[in-house]
Amino acid sequence: MFNYNLIISKIGKIFIIVLLFLILISAYVYTSGIRFGLPCQALNNLYFTNKDSIQTTIEKIKGYPPEATWKGMRVHLAYHPEEAEKKAPRNLYNSIRSYHPDEYYLIKSLSTMNPKKLNFNPNQFVVGGVYLYIIGFLLFLLSKFNLIIVTSDLAFYFLHPEEIAKFYLVGRFVTALYGSSIIVLSYFIFKKVFKNNIGSFISSLLILFTPLILLNAHYMYVDVPGLFWIMACLFVTTKFIEKFSFKKVFLAGLFSGLACGTKVTFCTALIIPIIGILLSYKDLKQMFKGFALTIAVFLLFFFITNPYFFITLPKPLVALSENTGLSFSLRPYISNLKYGLGVPLFVFNLIGILIKLCLFGENKLFEKKAVLLFLFWVLFFFVFISSFSITVSRYILPIVPSLIILGCSGWFELLNKLKLTKKHIGYSIIIFVLLFTFCYGMSYEKLLVDKNIRTEAGEWILKNIKESSTIGMTEIPWQHQIPPVDENRYKLVIVGNDYSMLQKKKPEYFITSNIQYGLSYNIEEIKKGMLPRGFFHNLFTSQDYEICKVFYKPLSFMGIRFSQFGASEDIWYINPIIVVLKYKGL
Repeated sequence: MFNYNLIISKIGKIFIIVLLFLILISAYVYTSGIRFGLPCQALNNLYFTNKDSIQTTIEKIKGYPPEATWKGMRVHLAYHPEEAEKKAPRNLYNSIRSYHPDEYYLIKSLSTMNPKKLNFNPNQFVVGGVYLYIIGFLLFLLSKFNLIIVTSDLAFYFLHPEEIAKFYLVGRFVTALYGSSIIVLSYFIFKKVFKNNIGSFISSLLILFTPLILLNAHYMYVDVPGLFWIMACLFVTTKFIEKFSFKKVFLAGLFSGLACGTKVTFCTALIIPIIGILLSYKDLKQMFKGFALTIAVFLLFFFITNPYFFITLPKPLVALSENTGLSFSLRPYISNLKYGLGVPLFVFNLIGILIKLCLFGENKLFEKKAVLLFLFWVLFFFVFISSFSITVSRYILPIVPSLIILGCSGWFELLNKLKLTKKHIGYSIIIFVLLFTFCYGMSYEKLLVDKNIRTEAGEWILKNIKESSTIGMTEIPWQHQIPPVDENRYKLVIVGNDYSMLQKKKPEYFITSNIQYGLSYNIEEIKKGMLPRGFFHNLFTSQDYEICKVFYKPLSFMGIRFSQFGASEDIWYINPIIVVLKYKGL
């Protein structure tokens, strides 16, 4: 006779082992490259070749009082655009920023607050309070234990860059924790809805190594934390679809409110419990009570975590409206999914969803409703985010786990219907997609762990370009586009996109990157003059300048090469192509 207690005990142990494995492997992957592009003494030596260089920069910064920092934030500038010219030039702060272009914004926002006067106004509403105040509290707590030095004296951080690096590390650790929690939640969702242990495990691994998730889980920014609350909302909504209760509706409203409180555009998460209530429909009274409760709780927790959004209305709305215009197009986000997931996983998910829809009629009622919930969320958010003119890859993150969960559910349902021989083929496809995604994700992880290409370029510049040489650029250097350059050692010549100005000034060297000249072109293509007509086409095909040095690390893992060309800018943040050109007349 079967010993059912023993079987249940073994299943329980396997479940715990699988869960621990997912937690440990995701924590390891999401923290291995956590020091990517952080301020440090080695970078300081590239930005400042002596203490006089540091002091010169500090003296320039003193002309922009820290207490007036909030005037440089988007909310203030939306009403006072004439003050934009009074902002401190961004290049002054390059040495205390990370190589990611947006992380510093969180620290800048915290610096505008005055806790002693109970002023917690973030002066911006791109980074929501759910994430911002957590980071602020942790920095405050760590400073009380003397683990972090918090001071308004910026000069201290220029002299001790490793201290401000700790700020970024705190934020990145919090993001990594959110990232690991997404993997665990995804596992529970698949197991809850589709009752398949292997499918739960495989789908979680695919989500874990998907480059879009993996990359953004390393950054001190809001996209992955916001995604966690969306997944929590999806999880609790599936639970009240199965067995309705107002307690679960309350939680769904809470989680959607926290998603919005992390990132304002995640207000779209409110649609998740709304659809869940419609799918759970029994009578009009229950439905309207559910809607009222969800919306009330959503607004309450958004208000609690972002009170200044309401207190300063309509300023936040004006500022947010200036972030991006409206320009509906589906194609960029199809491309973002292709590069962000990899073609095999992207196609695998689409086929899996089609399979799921074909077999939809054979599913139980609860599973049907859950599939409709995920499917509607994916379609709704995809159309919503495609309505805006800025189309970076991370904006599509909220639907990535749902896409993978739906895709895997279709494939594993098909496997259950296949005979042994065909089942082996099905598993072979799944294993191939898993291995490809693992290698694709780890190729980005490798870039995060290795010395960054900007640092290598900065070291070469310091060693090979003589002091007092003139270096041309299109704009004042920004740390995520241009390698570290000591602006006191070299004479920078800013020419904009005016090629006649470049010909007139004739700087001895010119530095640029593909973040400036175009993300779809490799070096061989630009040498052949394939860039669109304009400044960079003239630069690379001119008789005045020749390519002196190119810095680029091909995207690869275990000998397998992957292409980034054509991916959006945020995919290139960690690995731009740096090009140094030299004037032929030298």
